[in-house]
Amino acid sequence: MLKKTIMAMMATLAIVASSLVTMNGFAADSIFRCKLPDGRYQYQQSPCSDEQISGETHAHKAWRKMRVLSIDGQKILQRLGPDVESIKQCKSDMRKFQGKLNDVNKLLRNISQSEQPLLFKSYSYLQECAECRTSAASSCQVANRFLDDAMANLMKVK
Repeated sequence: MLKKTIMAMMATLAIVASSLVTMNGFAADSIFRCKLPDGRYQYQQSPCSDEQISGETHAHKAWRKMRVLSIDGQKILQRLGPDVESIKQCKSDMRKFQGKLNDVNKLLRNISQSEQPLLFKSYSYLQECAECRTSAASSCQVANRFLDDAMANLMKVK
């Protein structure tokens, strides 16, 4: 009984906080619902951290996989040098990377591009990131920036 009362109070506080923020001149679409480590949710004006991304939609799942890929791609490309062995290793690592990228593509087929255009932009840059050339690292970084913006859209309170 006490737990239900506390939960109801927290929900009411979230609504009141959202209303106060809106009345203070902030747009309601600048409120983000972020998951805390203990499973509770926190409402805040800044985007959620990577660890707080909650949601089980195809878009959320694709976002999480692409975030990992953007970081992995940068790590792979940092090890790329002018020697034959590092090029061979890069190509081997990128084959695995491309397999994971294909898994993301399957998730994206279930998402409307008009609803989540930033995820699709990020995906296109991740495809460029998957090439063993030094300039590909910048594509990984651009993909990551699009993912930051996409995350903000995914975590906004509607």
